[in-house]
Amino acid sequence: MHSLSFRSSLAPVVYTLAGLLSFATTAAAQVPDNWAVATRFQGANTLGQLGGLSLIDLSAPGTATAITGLSAELTGTGLGTEGSASVLVDGRTGNLVIGEHALPGDTTDIHVLTLAGTTVINDDRYTLGTRPGGIGSVDQMAWLGDDVLFSVRGKGITSGIMAGHLLGVLRPRLGPPGTPGTITPVPLTVNPIGTINSLALDEKNGFAYFSTNQAQVQSDIYRVPVPGDGVTPVAPMHVATVTAGVLNLIIEGDGQLLAGCSNWGTGRLLRIDITQPTASVTPLTASLHNINAMVNDNATGNVLVANSANGAIYSRQANGALNYLTSLPLTDGFVSGLAIRQTIETYGLPTPGQNNYEWALAPNPGGEPSIGNSGFSMTSTASGGTALGLVGLSLAEAPVNIPILGVSLLLDPTTMVLPTVLLPAPSTTIPLPIPNTASLAGMRIYAQTFHSEATGWAASRGLRITLVP
Repeated sequence: MHSLSFRSSLAPVVYTLAGLLSFATTAAAQVPDNWAVATRFQGANTLGQLGGLSLIDLSAPGTATAITGLSAELTGTGLGTEGSASVLVDGRTGNLVIGEHALPGDTTDIHVLTLAGTTVINDDRYTLGTRPGGIGSVDQMAWLGDDVLFSVRGKGITSGIMAGHLLGVLRPRLGPPGTPGTITPVPLTVNPIGTINSLALDEKNGFAYFSTNQAQVQSDIYRVPVPGDGVTPVAPMHVATVTAGVLNLIIEGDGQLLAGCSNWGTGRLLRIDITQPTASVTPLTASLHNINAMVNDNATGNVLVANSANGAIYSRQANGALNYLTSLPLTDGFVSGLAIRQTIETYGLPTPGQNNYEWALAPNPGGEPSIGNSGFSMTSTASGGTALGLVGLSLAEAPVNIPILGVSLLLDPTTMVLPTVLLPAPSTTIPLPIPNTASLAGMRIYAQTFHSEATGWAASRGLRITLVP
């Protein structure tokens, strides 16, 4: 057993949480917690139709709120299919990361937007290159730690840093002004036939999945390891062929792929079991058309989906039921991307050892971190094997990754406590009852697990929890 020099206690976690809460303060968010963001792009040569961004309160569905102050590249100029294609929300800052749907010959960019309320006050632009002969679109993105994995339309950009590439990694300026940003292509040994239009990331297992579709009637899904070194080409591995035009991909909580498809083909929503040696494809019942935007809700496991044919946005439950949230009129452009300011999400990178340690999400087995949820809990998982561990709680992230005993500490050491021991098990429930105190809404709690293995210490990635009404 390797010694850990932090203070540890076997006191109940609820006692420790109460102590943390007594010193907690809340902070105003940019994109509010538990709100969704929808992107839109204008249709080709459709007068009066523009793209843009809209906010949706998931706890009070209804009318969407437009984000103002956007550049013309994100709203469109009326000349063709232009606007906002894909979106991520930075859980730490509330910044938005937006991938463009660019006109032929224009630069294809990724924008990091800072908001004051619903107005953009800063737009950091990262140029990927240009594609004179066709649309340059960043169709889907995913968080890779604090970096952004993204895909670009068609055969890739023809000039600029992403020339000839389909996938890339952006390290954006998510910190204070002046923080540098970099773009690194992910080179492939071969660019598969068809138009790339979707991307999903299985961060736990280190794989990205993307699809290329041909004439909207067939799509081939591939897997590549990420992250690479940005220099050595990686070989795409063919996973499945489906008779549909795949527009969006996400990884569900059980590790399977969910594919949103166009009207053409045999299915509009497909589940692809990538947990088996040979992937199987199962059509799901979905009375939707052109599912061109999807995102997991980490707390509930529900999936937000958009019907691009009429602009309606729904929350799809595990049983297939659709709960209507709102509609964006087609005069506001075609819905292309969805993201959530999650109430519970991971951050940073784990420190693997002999085993891998993660957090179970989408859904969180302990439910939502809502005020008064006395049954709220976190679930730590171990794969490959198990080891004795500790759970750490804090009121902030570490300002920088702190190396200690061979692991990367992701918690603020000045507020960190180690309230309980984790016995070796494939899955461990960590109770974290939340008091029924309304003033705690908006505060954040951070967690990380540390495990003593025969060869040294290993650690999970961080877990950021935001208390909501």
